This record gives sequence, structure tokens and C-alpha cells, in this order.
Amino acid sequence: MTKYAVWSFSLSISLLCGASNVAIAAATHVKKQHSSQKTTKASHKAGRHTPTSMSATAEETISVVTHHRPPSAQRRGESILQVSQSQMQALNISRPEDLVKLAPGLTAIPNAGTDVSSFSVRNVGAADFGEQEEQDVGNYQDGVYVANPGATGFPIFDLQTVALNRGPQGTSGGRNANGGTINYISNKPTAGKSANIEGTYGSYNLHRFQGFFNYGNEKVAGRLAFYYSKQGGYIRNLVGANLRSSEVYGLRPQVRFNLTPKDTFTIRLEGFIQDHTTVGDKHVNSYTGSDGLTHLLPGNMNAYGTGPGRDPYGYRSNSNPWSMSVNDPGAINKVIGTIAGTYEHVFVHQIKLTAISSYGTSNTYYREDTDGTTVPAANFHQHSNVNQASTEVTLHHDVGRNRWGVGAYFLNISGAYDFLQGYQDPSTMNPLSVAPTSAFAGLAYSQRTTAGALYAHDEFDILPNLTVVSGLRYNHNDMSYSSYYNCNENLPGACSSFFGAGGANSWSKEPHTNLHQQDNEWNGRIGLNYRIIPNIMLWGLVARNTKAPGFSAPNGGATIAANIPYKRETVYDYEGGIKTRFFHNTLTINADWFYYDFKNFQASIIYGPVASVVNRPATNRGGELDASWRPGYGITISGGVAYANLRVKDVRGGITQYPINAPKYQATANVSKEFKISDEIGMTLTYNMKYTSGRYYNIINAPGLYAPGYIVHDMALRVESKKGWYASVFANNLTDKAYPNAIMDNTGQGFVQYMYAPRRTVGGTIGYKF
Repeated sequence: MTKYAVWSFSLSISLLCGASNVAIAAATHVKKQHSSQKTTKASHKAGRHTPTSMSATAEETISVVTHHRPPSAQRRGESILQVSQSQMQALNISRPEDLVKLAPGLTAIPNAGTDVSSFSVRNVGAADFGEQEEQDVGNYQDGVYVANPGATGFPIFDLQTVALNRGPQGTSGGRNANGGTINYISNKPTAGKSANIEGTYGSYNLHRFQGFFNYGNEKVAGRLAFYYSKQGGYIRNLVGANLRSSEVYGLRPQVRFNLTPKDTFTIRLEGFIQDHTTVGDKHVNSYTGSDGLTHLLPGNMNAYGTGPGRDPYGYRSNSNPWSMSVNDPGAINKVIGTIAGTYEHVFVHQIKLTAISSYGTSNTYYREDTDGTTVPAANFHQHSNVNQASTEVTLHHDVGRNRWGVGAYFLNISGAYDFLQGYQDPSTMNPLSVAPTSAFAGLAYSQRTTAGALYAHDEFDILPNLTVVSGLRYNHNDMSYSSYYNCNENLPGACSSFFGAGGANSWSKEPHTNLHQQDNEWNGRIGLNYRIIPNIMLWGLVARNTKAPGFSAPNGGATIAANIPYKRETVYDYEGGIKTRFFHNTLTINADWFYYDFKNFQASIIYGPVASVVNRPATNRGGELDASWRPGYGITISGGVAYANLRVKDVRGGITQYPINAPKYQATANVSKEFKISDEIGMTLTYNMKYTSGRYYNIINAPGLYAPGYIVHDMALRVESKKGWYASVFANNLTDKAYPNAIMDNTGQGFVQYMYAPRRTVGGTIGYKF
């Protein structure tokens, strides 16, 4: 642990304790409030054993909302999508990347060429694999920001709901995010005794066990949620262990203390371990065309003099996406842990103080056989050790005519990182080698980010049906970066050939680099919500939002230190929409549109082994339509469509291009039907579909890096008894669709890497609630 992490964690605890003391002292001057009526044991039991629908309805709300906003999504002037616990259970959603099944406008790249998972909302997101870069989409676990993108692939278990906030989020608390936020809300400790345990078995020897134990009273309650999953690889390796296997452990103990009728303190420990995970990237031969762009190599073209359809190493790709010959299956290992404390105190007039302090640590390792063959042509290793501490203290008032919040946020991130890339020149290929030997380039670097913010937001009802929404935020960022670059070669000129020739100011001449930058910025928002009638609301907003500057981590000998920092990203956001409910709230239809004008958009650019972030102007326009209908007879129909046209300017010779993994169109459809088997037993059948249009996997939109659109189907059948037991069967990717969720360009060495999403997985679950 660095001295910065220790200092920030100590400050976090001090602020939390200080807020607690102030709140308790103030509480002695206000009248006592009546505590809520205790829930009877009978009602607890009935609630546990009543079969519920597998699909979320428009009336579902959440009891805890990150950033202290009113809980009714239908009364908030922004685009929000909530995913219920029942939906996640039905569709076998086990990690955040799986949420794309249910959320139009959300895309994700699991392990995007490294141990990092990247997320985009409305096509705004990060696509680089540097763990030091904070993403445009903020992930929050029970109000705690997950700063390290390598820690985002956590398992999903025992969650109450997941809320997706589309669009820039910058004036309501937490870390400002230009793409949006994903808030994972866990089930909290409650009074009484309850438990759930379930087991799953499925394709590729999938074994999964998860559940929780809850025990407590009105004063003290605890909840222990656990998760374990192991699955063999779904890609056959003809010369070794199968690829894309995984093993994940997860644990979340929580204890809630009701100190007084007005004071609550909850401590949460959360961690997961990912181990025995193999990689498996498909080798697809490519070449550089006369247009200077990457193209897939036709089977009859002899581009490298090694034979038709063969790369410079003489290797010819097979056409089966599920079969490879890889001498090194690679590895993904993660150890992630967080401790967080949340203190809440209610003052007079329902003014509430919330203080959240957290400390987290992550240690990750990634290794891949980059060429995806039996020859030692290319490989990549990456390792990181990151500590983060944060504190947020907020006063907020969420009821009545004027709903407001003021707060302060502090964040410290301290990380040490390194990665190593190796390449082999075809002329010196030794088939007996297990790793490339021509050239190895490595980068060891560290980065520290200290950030602070003050913010205020307000919702004021001018008239019973007209609300003004406003917000203002000040941010301060202080960032330090230190790196050492080195390239070793066994073949003269290999470092220059593979990683670029170094000039007088390049890293290859001055390998030690120390950089620093500070940034002060402000965010603002103003909007109107107008309720035509109680169930129809029009809304619109104008906002200015920012994302902090940062540093790239390119592994190239020609890189100049002055090009490592990238500037603050600023977006001017104009959006509006309509939210409606009809037929006694059985039909919900929400629609919205948006236009973003970016100044210094932080665009990821990848040139073979060298990846960096550059600032470019960009625009984004589009909209979403979400609907949910419960016509009766136990039927629920929901879904949505999303359109986003994000264009980045001045990318390649002044050309406007699409960013990485930015499909224009997405659509989802979910249908469930409940059946009453008997007075004790219910059954639910669920079908889900997700369509994603074509997209490029480099901001230089080359034909060889284009992935066509695809449709994925999922189905599930669940039977549940009031006595507590339940059973289900599921099929994910029902048609066994082969589609890449990432493509990496190594055309300089004669190939590209295709990373295919999981193939069809069929399984069953048995569980019991008591």
C-alpha cells in the first residue's frame, strides 16, 4: 500500500467518523421520530415464498438509489433503465457484461485484449486496454465507484437491482462520467431469518453455487452472500487445454446497525477472485491493402510469399471459430477486495446525511498467446496493483416540493502497472521455441490520481406539474505519471521494426519519463419536467459535463513524452423525452433523444502493439425507446430500441470515423408468461432477444476490422413453489451464434485477433429459500 493510499484511507475514515459525530450531536436537538412498524414474521415468510415474475415491470422501484435521487424513475428527467433481480436470474446473468442482453444502448467488451472490460453507453466509452484510464461509464457497487477497469468484471450475485443511467452524469455525486453510470444495488441485511442456496450445472462442465444467509433484528442484522462458478473452455484447443475457461469466487458480508431510530451504519466487505481463466483469441490472416487499411486475407492471395492465404509465418487460419491450435492458453488472474462503510442520519424535516467511505485494492495478471497459433510469433503480458480510497458526504432532502442535495467527494487512486510484448521475425522462426525471441518491449509505469469535488443539485416544483432541475459541480484533479520503457532485441533492428524507430526525444532515447498535470473544471445542468397529466411527463435538459485528463501507456519506441498526456474531455449535452403510463400503469412507454457536442473527445487509437488516447472533436446524436406492457393473463412484454451515431473527426487525414465498438442500432425484446400449476406452484417461461448492428473495432475504420450485426436469443423456464424450492432451465445464445465482441489489429505481423463471445450454454438450476 502506497503512502498516498494510506493517507487517503485515513482521511476517509476520519471524515466518516466526523460526519457520524456531527449527526449524532445534532440529533439531540430534534424531536424523536416514530420508528417504522415492524414487519411480522408471517409477512416475511409470505414474501419469501411467493412466486414472482421473471420480467421487470414498470412499477418496480428501488429502495436505495445511488446519489440520493428520488426513487421513482418515471418522475426523473433523464433516460433510466432498471434491470430486476428476476430478470438477471432468468437469463443466467452472472457478470456486468451480460447486461447488454437487456439494455439497448449498452455495449461491453469483456477482457478487451487484456484483463480490462470496457463499457459504452450511447457508444460513449473507453476501448483502450490501459488499466490506468478511468472509463467514460462509471460502475458503482452500492454507491462506491469502481475506478480500476480491471476490477469491473466482478460476478453478479444477490443483487436487488441494476440501474443504468444513460447520458452524462456529473452534478449529482460520485465521480463524473460522460457516458453514464451503472449502479449495482445489493440486497441489504434485514430483521429476521432467511436464506437461499442454489446450484447450477450446464454446458462445458459449468458448476455454480450461490446464495445468502441473513439473520438479525431491528438493532443489528447481517447478511452473507457467496458465489462460486467454474466452467471449462468453449473453444477447442487442438494442442492443449481448451480456451475461455474460468473459475470465479465471490463473497459479500454486510452488517447493518440501527444505532438509534435516526442513525444507521452499514459496513460492507466485497471481494472476488478470478483464477484458472484461459484466453483464446482466434488468428485470422490479414494484409494491408493499397488503401493503407487492414483487410482480411483471401484464401487465394499470396501476400507474403509463403503461399496462398498464409501469413508471414506460413500459418493459414481455419474457418471454425470454435477450434484453434494454441501453444500457450494464456491466463487471467484477479484478486479484488473492497471495504466500505455507510452512515445515515435523518435530521428534522426529513433532511438526511449520508457518508460513504471505502478502500479497495486490486491485483491483476493477464497473459495471452497473441498470434493464436502453435508458432511463437507474438505474445503479451500485463500486471497491475491498484489501491483506491474514496469518501462522499452528502446532505439531501428527497421529499416535498423542493428536493435538493449538497455534498463533497474525494477520490485517491494509486497504481503500479507493467506490460511486456514480444514479437518474432519470420526469418528467424524457431518452431521449438515457446515464446518470441526477436524483440521484447516493456513498459513499467505508475500513476496517482487525487480528485476532489463539491456539488449541489435541486429539483423544485414551480407548479404542481412543472419542475425545474438544476445542478452545479466543481472538480479538481491532480495526476502524476512515471514510466520506464525498454526494448531488448536478439535480432538487429527488431525493436525498430516492431515497435517503431526512436527519435531524439523518444522513449527509446530517454526511457525514464515523469509527468504531472492538474485540472480544475465545472459541470452544470438545467432542465424542466412538465407533467401534462399525472401519467405523462415531458422533460428536457441542457448540460455541460467533463471527464478528467489522463495519460496513455503506449508501448512504442517512437513515442514522444509530450504525446503521453491527453486533455480533459468536455461534452455539451442536449436531450429530452417523454415518459408515459397507460391503462392503470400496465403499459409504460418512454422515449428520448439526445445530441452531444464533444470538445477534446478522448478517442482510443490502436496501431498494432501501440495504443494511445488522443483528443479529437466529435458529435453524437440518437435516441432510445423503452416499453413495458402487462396485458394480463400473466404476460409481460418489454423491450426497446436504441440509435446512436457517434462520429469522431480529424482521425486519419481529416476523415471522420466511428469509434471502437459503436453500433448504430440496438434492440431488445423480452416476453414472459406466468402459469399457475397449482395453488402452491407457479411457472414462468421467458424469451429474450438482443440485436446489435455492425461496428468497427478500431477508430481507423478498416474493412478487416468490421464485425457484422448479429442477433442473440436466450430462453428460460422456471418453476417455483410457495414452500421455498424452485428449479429452472436456461439456454443462452440459443442458436449458437458465432460473433466477435472484440478484434485486435496486428496486421504488421500478418494477422488480426478475433475474440468470440460465449457459444450456446444450456443448464439447469435447483434452489431453496428458507
